[in-house]
Amino acid sequence: MRASLNISLDEERLKRLTQLLSHVSVPKEAESSDHGEAWSLGQLELANAYFAIVAICHQTSPIGERRLEGVVSSGAKYGWNYLKERFLERAIRQPDWTKPAFWARVSPKTLSQLYADDGYGLTLNRVNERAYLLNDIGARLVEERFTHLHEAFLRCNSTLGGDTGFLEYLRGFEAYSDPVRKKAAFFTSIAVTQCDWKASDFDCLESPVDYHELRGHLRLGTVRILDQYLESKVRMGLTLTGAEDIELRRVVQRANSFIATNAKLTASVVHYLFWNVFRYCCPRESDQTHCTSCGPNCKLPRQYKDMTIYKSRCLFSDVCESAGASDKVTEPAYMGHYY
Repeated sequence: MRASLNISLDEERLKRLTQLLSHVSVPKEAESSDHGEAWSLGQLELANAYFAIVAICHQTSPIGERRLEGVVSSGAKYGWNYLKERFLERAIRQPDWTKPAFWARVSPKTLSQLYADDGYGLTLNRVNERAYLLNDIGARLVEERFTHLHEAFLRCNSTLGGDTGFLEYLRGFEAYSDPVRKKAAFFTSIAVTQCDWKASDFDCLESPVDYHELRGHLRLGTVRILDQYLESKVRMGLTLTGAEDIELRRVVQRANSFIATNAKLTASVVHYLFWNVFRYCCPRESDQTHCTSCGPNCKLPRQYKDMTIYKSRCLFSDVCESAGASDKVTEPAYMGHYY
């Protein structure tokens, strides 16, 4: 195994980005804001549903493969939005989808049928793996005699951090065992902001990091790969080892934490801002980024377009090292289930 990789933060560029965000109102993201149907079950069931959805949320737009997509009551969706809304809409009609005992016996065929779409077909990849992750979270909660995940949170004394906190508890599930805690941080932020969980130490929660944020920070120049071997692997689109991937994501998480702390924002707000901007304004294809103009079809959510620093182009164009470049770096390939 090679020595620790040389990946660093560019603090000067981070300060420029922080300065950009320090004097504007950055909106909070409400996961429920774009639901096609109102949630008619209770908050405990909503948290359960999100726990299952986040457990199977990884690589929904994998490099070189077709993305997850389909139609729900609010229209055509892809990636996380389709994964989330299709599950929630089914759960409203079949509440068993919010129950651990049901997850414990979900088959790959049942999961495939949930996400099959009349127009787009079946675009959910790695179905066996996702069904296994659902089986695992269901079996453990049944074994612990928890009907709702909130019971486990209360058993952790409503705390997130520390050896007995909820984040540590989540490590026991295969889907949530990521050392960088992408899914754990993502689910917990949703549970607090959308499901009315009361965490005594919410401030200790770090930002989730997914592939959009990896791509975005590498392009911004806020994260620099100084290790030549690793840099060449990323530039050539080669799959990283587990250790390389973890270390790179940890540095990106540090970049998010730097901005959150210095701009006086929560880790969740920073994550949603970057995730949306990088997803909609900075896609993988270099010739489709919104460095100079968003264009009429830009799907950046309205709350971000309403920010005073939005100039009908990517919010970060003025501080991005790659703005206008014809060949931008993209995120490395990934084969795991952490993000």
